[in-house]
Amino acid sequence: MRASESRFRLLASATFEGIAITEQGRVVDANEQLLDILGYTRAEVLGMKIADFVSPDDRERILKNIAEGVESIIEHSVLRKDGRRIVVEAHGQNFENGSGVRRITAIRDITGYKLVEESLRKSEEHFRSLVEQAADGIFVADSQGNYIDVNSAGCSMLGYSREEILKLTLKDILDPAEIPRLGPTVENLASGRVVVSDWHFLRKDGSTFLGEVRGRQLSNGNLQGILIDITERRQAEQALRESDQRKDEFLAMLAHELRNPLVPIRNAAHILGRLELEEPRVKWAQQVIETQVGRLSHMVDDLLDVSRIAHGKISLKLEDIELNSLLTQIMQSIVTLAEQKRHQLSISLPEHEVRLTGDSIRLSQTIFNLLDNAIKYTPDGGLIEFTARMVGEEVEIGVQDNGMGITAELLPKVFDLFQQDERGLDRAQGGLGIGLTLVQRLVVMHGGRVAAYSKGKGMGATFTVWLPAKATATQPAEKATMSKRIASQGRRVLVVDDDFAVADSMVMLMELEGYAVCMANSGAEALRQVPIFRPQAVLLDIGLHGMDGFEVAKRLRELPEGRDLYLVAVSGYADEKTRSHALASGCDHFLVKPVNFHVLDKLLDDASEEVARPRS
Repeated sequence: MRASESRFRLLASATFEGIAITEQGRVVDANEQLLDILGYTRAEVLGMKIADFVSPDDRERILKNIAEGVESIIEHSVLRKDGRRIVVEAHGQNFENGSGVRRITAIRDITGYKLVEESLRKSEEHFRSLVEQAADGIFVADSQGNYIDVNSAGCSMLGYSREEILKLTLKDILDPAEIPRLGPTVENLASGRVVVSDWHFLRKDGSTFLGEVRGRQLSNGNLQGILIDITERRQAEQALRESDQRKDEFLAMLAHELRNPLVPIRNAAHILGRLELEEPRVKWAQQVIETQVGRLSHMVDDLLDVSRIAHGKISLKLEDIELNSLLTQIMQSIVTLAEQKRHQLSISLPEHEVRLTGDSIRLSQTIFNLLDNAIKYTPDGGLIEFTARMVGEEVEIGVQDNGMGITAELLPKVFDLFQQDERGLDRAQGGLGIGLTLVQRLVVMHGGRVAAYSKGKGMGATFTVWLPAKATATQPAEKATMSKRIASQGRRVLVVDDDFAVADSMVMLMELEGYAVCMANSGAEALRQVPIFRPQAVLLDIGLHGMDGFEVAKRLRELPEGRDLYLVAVSGYADEKTRSHALASGCDHFLVKPVNFHVLDKLLDDASEEVARPRS
């Protein structure tokens, strides 16, 4: 007997579990591990009843198992000597010895495990609650596409109960047209990346909706997806695009309607200038009209361009540009504006030829806006200094004035759209607050940068533009003149426009400049006039009623007399689509109303010196 007890103690001391030997419900032996679990000494624990250790909640079923001698593995709570309750796993069974039946029980403290388990359970409940409350559908499917789990939102989106969805596969809820995409998408998920894609889903009632899915593959190979119904979002985006398109169409139409009346006004002013009347007030009126027509034209162009740039609809037509020539052309327009406000205009251009790659129209617009701003915001009799010089591999263009200046608050925002300093009710300086926005965006599109500087209100302002360029040191810059070219003699031009004021004023102006001019007020009339009048050039309005200018150009090219005609399209619409359509219809050049006669005159003069382009 003693040898048997020695063997028990030896074995019991070698295990990590607590071991208790009981007889008739009382402890007759225990190992050290059990004493550590319960917090008693050996002397205290020997003779104690099992019921003294077991918590009241579990006492009845434990005593029943002992009484029946059932072998069992039970989790239950026990009370330590210090009163703390712990959870144990007890494995008990009866055995015979010489004096009767005893029970051996192995006890393992699983309190820590239970705490972790409870924490995980609460975490899972919390996660499940969040998943259930989520507005987006959340799905889990196995690698074969069979659904394992889905939240309430997912069920609601598809119109199924949870039990019904768990009997379906990925293919069952997709529009049949989407199924060919499914295999490649699942393969992409194997990379471990989150894959975002749009799918047309099929509801239980047969209706469809557009959903965005963010899918990924879990570590166990299952597929998890978050589904968002984006039908309304896409409809809103489409509505926004349509609204934006209507806005663009409205702006284009508005610009067209504004430009048309400007044509006869500009032509009339030019005619007044050509009449060489001695009355100084007539001369003054003519200059004011021409200047303000030019300013209004620039304002209309700027308004449209801001919208186009904001939507990425402007592209640059890059060409090799000689800077001095470009700047001289700009100064022809600026000098008159400066003279009207009695400004002193100081101009310093590079001594050597400077060439850059850019869009000459957009660069002219950029520099004109800076100079126009300086003239506008400088009180009468001010000083405007314009400089252009090479600095390293850049051309530095500066516009400095001694005018109103810029406040410290406005300076960081001066290139933002519609940003203007405080104005009085008279809005003496006018403007829409878009010119500098255009300057910055066009400069950036050319790979350059622009900066503004001012010491404050009333202290003037300096705007500086840097553009990539190269100087040719061995070739001095040509001293371009600003004198007007004398008109061509007797070249025949057909003016085609259904606006009688536009057509009449253009005919009168061109006749004063020495052209032989004929007028047509419709496309059909133009087609009749060409074989009779045999013009060398046609000034063709694109927006003709009935047969539009595009169609007229095509038909003119089909006439024997129209093969070598120089066709100049003219339109109040300045968008790229109209321009491209005109050129594709057979026109040689495209001008925007109101046409600057000096530009038209030079264009026709240059064309007369060239052989007309071959027609296929």
